[in-house]
Amino acid sequence: MAFDYKASAEFFAGRSQRGSRPMMYRRFNKAADALRYAIEELPAANFLGAILDVEGKRYRHDAMRSLYDSPEYPLKRMKVKKKAEVKSETAETPGGKSEASKSARPKEKEQVGAR
Repeated sequence: MAFDYKASAEFFAGRSQRGSRPMMYRRFNKAADALRYAIEELPAANFLGAILDVEGKRYRHDAMRSLYDSPEYPLKRMKVKKKAEVKSETAETPGGKSEASKSARPKEKEQVGAR
């Protein structure tokens, strides 16, 4: 049975690991809109615990990503990094520096050395 992007959907966003916010609930007239919200707007920290309920079937974060990436997805997609990529770019290292700041340093040195 194919996924119905036009069916109504209930969306439950999990708590972030750092915060004490309660679970969030939203209802959408179309599942496609719920998927867009989950992928394009929901903070990465809340995405991993998110659940989408469409016609009584539940979809977790990995299934939501697959449905959003599917050629059948009816809405125009925004260019969005995958939540796992965003998380790894900002991951803390033992020295307290993020991976993103580490990768920025060599570029600065290359620019200085090129002068």
